Amino acid sequence: MQETLSKETPEKVPGDNPAFYCGPARKDQLLDILEFDTSPNPPTANKRYFFYLLGEAPDDERLHEAQLKLTVIRDFVANDNPWIIDIPFAKTPHVIVRKTEKQDERYQKELQAGRIEIIADGWFPKTFIQTGNWTFLVELTLPDGRVLSCFKATVYLEGDA
Repeated sequence: MQETLSKETPEKVPGDNPAFYCGPARKDQLLDILEFDTSPNPPTANKRYFFYLLGEAPDDERLHEAQLKLTVIRDFVANDNPWIIDIPFAKTPHVIVRKTEKQDERYQKELQAGRIEIIADGWFPKTFIQTGNWTFLVELTLPDGRVLSCFKATVYLEGDA
């Protein structure tokens, strides 16, 4: 996805997080993010981080085929080649989706229409992290290219590499 340059200030993703919307305008993204929290905020090396996202997913017959693209850029490396992970959302490790309507809480890997929670955890091992600003770009799309969500965060990580 090519990001459009704008002179406007990027819109903050709601919640306790360092993320800002990117890609299409927030109103044109299909997943309505109500809250996105990270703990700790911002994430740090050598500490487990947790992500919690509450949102309203659209009623789309191909929602279960959503694709996740994570781009990682080391801002402190000139002309850095970004690291890109591009996989079906349902195969993303360390991520669970919880459907939260009508007292029916189910844990699964696929996105479903309606109110959902996406819960994830991970760890940045300090041994493999270079000190500096890192930008994480998250793009969630449908097979036809429509954007469910796009946001990015730049965080300072201190490492030993």
